[in-house]
Parts: sequence; C-alpha cells; structure tokens
Amino acid sequence: MKINIESLDLDKTIKIIFDFINQYYNDLFLFLKDNNKKLYQFLLENQNKQNLKAFICFYKWIRDMPYKKDEKGIETITRQILTLKGKGKRDCDEKTILIGSIAKIMGFPYRVVISGRNDKPHHIYLEIYYLDRWIPADPTYPDKNKFAKRLFKESYKKVYYG
Repeated sequence: MKINIESLDLDKTIKIIFDFINQYYNDLFLFLKDNNKKLYQFLLENQNKQNLKAFICFYKWIRDMPYKKDEKGIETITRQILTLKGKGKRDCDEKTILIGSIAKIMGFPYRVVISGRNDKPHHIYLEIYYLDRWIPADPTYPDKNKFAKRLFKESYKKVYYG
C-alpha cells in the first residue's frame, strides 16, 4: 500500500506512519524470512529484548538502503514490504517506518520527531527510549546519518507518541 498526500499535512502524515508501524511491522519478518535467513533469525532472537547492539545492527541495515526521495510536492508513504523490496520511496518517512517497526519488534519505547531549520518542518525521524533518555535513530541518509546523532541543528521540533 502506498499513500500519496498532495499537501503537507503533518497530523495525517504522523497518523499514517504510526498506523503502518503498528499494523504492518510483521512485514519485516515476511521479507527477511524470504530474503535473509540470518537477519530473520537474529530479529526473532531479539524480539522484545531491548538489545541496543541488535537494534543498531538493524539501524545500519536500514540506513544503508539507498535513499529515494519523493516527487516534488507529493508526500508518498509506503508500506514496509514495498519499501524493503525497493518498490517504494525510501526517504525519511519510509525509513522512519522501518526503524519504528524494528523498535516495536524489539520492545523499545519510541516516538516520532518532526524537525526542521528556520522554524519550518522539513524532516522526520524516530527516537527510542533507552537507559532513561531519548536517543535519535535516524537512518535516512546512508552517507550522512549516525546512530544517536541528529542530522542538523533543529530550530523546529515537534514530538509525537503513537
């Protein structure tokens, strides 16, 4: 399933992102079972364990997927299975959904952050709660993002809980 949003509606976007994480997180199991038995087994072994090292392993796997941006003026949000198969976009929305699905599977509390420069929303990413603090887990760009680091200094930040 792919959803196109003609105009940027943050509340609608966030609702769809949380819906996809909560309804379709098992897409990761389905994809890995057919495409990467080793990662599939690793995910099964770490289900509900809040293992940060395992989470970072999956974070890097998602981050290293090629970035594919939306068409100008159209926000596309793609279900996990299509993103994993390379049939959808892979920008910050889709990668937030993927890493959110990993957080859900591994039992980490998580939230979604909309951020931007110059007091305008521009970017979305996930944070996980671990050892009494929120940690950025933004896998958007293979060559720019690092675990536990924000992509840029944020002038705009709005946090959502699903």
